[in-house]
Amino acid sequence: MEKYTSENSELVARAIGYIRENKCDPEITVGDVARGAGFSENYFNRVFALHTGFSVMEYVRHERLRAAAEALRGDGDILKIALDAGYGSHEGFIRAFRAQRSEERRVGKECRSRWS
Repeated sequence: MEKYTSENSELVARAIGYIRENKCDPEITVGDVARGAGFSENYFNRVFALHTGFSVMEYVRHERLRAAAEALRGDGDILKIALDAGYGSHEGFIRAFRAQRSEERRVGKECRSRWS
């Protein structure tokens, strides 16, 4: 079992930076992110999940959808935004976007009820 360490935190921070810089690359893989952070794929995937609660590719999808949400605030074409976010159609994009927003609302509601 991997441990939560400051060294691993730096690894994850480097990886998050790499993901944010390369999230629009439709070919991005766990291996790419691991190499970008300077670690092996298997070790890295476990450490990343331990620190973030997401698999690497879940986090990539999250970042793509976050960027898409910002783009949707403007006057951009939804199909172009969907394609830029790595989706092959606007239907798949809308489905993923709604699922992520629904999950964010559910988690927010849980947190508010715990602290009320």
